[in-house]
Amino acid sequence: MSERWEGNKVVHDGVVAAVFESGVDVSIVAEAACGSCRMKKACGMDESEQKTVTVFTPDARHFRVGERVEVTMKAAMGYAAMAFVYIIPVFVVLTALAVLIKTGVPEITSGLAALGFLVLYYLVIYLFRGRFAQTIRFEIRIPTNPES
Repeated sequence: MSERWEGNKVVHDGVVAAVFESGVDVSIVAEAACGSCRMKKACGMDESEQKTVTVFTPDARHFRVGERVEVTMKAAMGYAAMAFVYIIPVFVVLTALAVLIKTGVPEITSGLAALGFLVLYYLVIYLFRGRFAQTIRFEIRIPTNPES
């Protein structure tokens, strides 16, 4: 199994773990190559770790458990995921902290409130996880080289 770039997409080799009406669960083993990949955090892969990703596709019925497949994700979607998970939360905390301190709220209270805003932010992300799953999408295909 391997991970590679094809144009603006990250491609992972995987094996179909389960098939259901609206999608396919694919088991992917992230290898050492993922350790240096710029997108490993965005796609949820970590060095030498097995992950299962759910790929929603209307063609799910065409796949069989145990079949080798390729899972792809556009780099732009990975960057969007990183923004929602890492960059925006930093701005939320720093903005809340700056505004609260500037308005005269004591530092300890401002710090705790800023952390509260962070918890609220992640709660909203959690509540809208279905929408994010539709936005940050994986695609599935049969390998172009059947020996891979």
